[in-house]
Amino acid sequence: MTISKLLEKARGYELPYVEKDIDLDSVRPRFHLSPNIGWMNDPNGFGVYKGEYHLYYQYHPYKAAVGLMFWGHAKTRDFVQWERLPAAIAPDTEADVDGCFSGTTMELDDGRQLLLYTGFTHLEKPHTDENSRQSICLAIGDGLNYEKYEGNPILSEKDLPTDHNPMDFRDPKIWKEGEYFYILACTRAADKSGDLLLYRSKDLHQWDYVGSVDSCRNEYGAIWECPDLFTLGDQDVILVSPQEMQNKGLDFHEGFVCMLLLGKYDKDKHRFLREDVITLDHGMDYYAAQTLESTDGRRICVAWMQDWRFVDSLRKDVKLNGTMSLPRELSMENGKLIQRPVREIENYRRNHVSWDGTISDCEVFPKDFSGRYADLEVTVENAVDQDAYKSFCVKIAGDLASGIVFRYEPAENTVFFDREDENLPESVEKSRAFKVGNYEGKIRFRILIDFNNIESFVNDGEQTASFMIFNDLKKDRISFATEGTAKIHADLYEIVI
Repeated sequence: MTISKLLEKARGYELPYVEKDIDLDSVRPRFHLSPNIGWMNDPNGFGVYKGEYHLYYQYHPYKAAVGLMFWGHAKTRDFVQWERLPAAIAPDTEADVDGCFSGTTMELDDGRQLLLYTGFTHLEKPHTDENSRQSICLAIGDGLNYEKYEGNPILSEKDLPTDHNPMDFRDPKIWKEGEYFYILACTRAADKSGDLLLYRSKDLHQWDYVGSVDSCRNEYGAIWECPDLFTLGDQDVILVSPQEMQNKGLDFHEGFVCMLLLGKYDKDKHRFLREDVITLDHGMDYYAAQTLESTDGRRICVAWMQDWRFVDSLRKDVKLNGTMSLPRELSMENGKLIQRPVREIENYRRNHVSWDGTISDCEVFPKDFSGRYADLEVTVENAVDQDAYKSFCVKIAGDLASGIVFRYEPAENTVFFDREDENLPESVEKSRAFKVGNYEGKIRFRILIDFNNIESFVNDGEQTASFMIFNDLKKDRISFATEGTAKIHADLYEIVI
């Protein structure tokens, strides 16, 4: 299989960091995937191939900032330890000369792997949004090297409804059902909001337009990126990532978010009958999520841990930028979406310490409760023979004076979190709040800390909040505080890879 000069050059540049990168060990998280070198954003092609889990990602190897997009590549057997692999594809054909953008993968019946991706081109210079085009392209390979289809793109602006925008036609999700392959892709309709279009083919080359599966109608953000259609229990689900979401109370926050459409997918009419819409994650840095079905039947989800609104505020004097979330398990339990960290992370727990106590109107720093690579579990409830406490705080990545704070107010059934620190620019969003279930003052936090990645799971995964911090790594203390009297049990594990 022939490798283009552009891809060969990128692979040569990244090779020292694929094979060995001791000089970057001090700036990599332990259990969140980061790029080989340079820039990472949206996950691509999260799927199973020959029994291993492959994850591709938007990738610019030459600097730690957005640039000409390749597909980076890594694989894993347990969603925790990742093997970094050479870049998979480069923007080296007429159909994708200005970038290879998001898409998905699948294993074909003949044992080969299909990559379906967005090709990005400009019609003329200067390069502007108005003269850009996006189309759907494919490549086929062996899990390491890929050959692009000579007839790319397989879907382009000529395949769109006439009132849809050819500048926004991207993020194909592919699957096979019966004799047909199906592609679900996002686009922008005449009302300038998101539409999800379905296509089908018997041979992967000739595609027919089926129709619109569901559309935004300017109700939830603008275009719905990275669509993913799957089933959780007896519930059909479409996962999307809206741009330009507007605040809707504490249910949806402004900006770039991940959202689940819940309902039933009518396979005869190819329409999604929407029954509910819920937020996937309440944090600031969780976007462009993709899922796969694991070999043991779990629905596993991963996302990019960053926010497009603030990428210009990130440091440019570093060698790598961007991380993926820790993959998480999605399920529906008693009618609720539940998200939990992949269970495999528990195999890497070491150096367990625990603490039990009842505290009143004070802050405590339990002995040995510290770490920036940690899995923290905390249960809080009203103390016996005491009035209900008014608030509880857990502070992580801190010192005696400051830290990242999660505060629970049982009377409001609300969790507030604040990532105020000295290295965040003023423009970056610092705090948020979200509602939690009413369990009469009892709440459970699980907080994963990995370098500057924070992922929190509340009440066994009923709510989640994921975000980045950039304070001094020496700030690693963990403390608890109350207004009123509360009973606390906490377990802390170091995560060692």
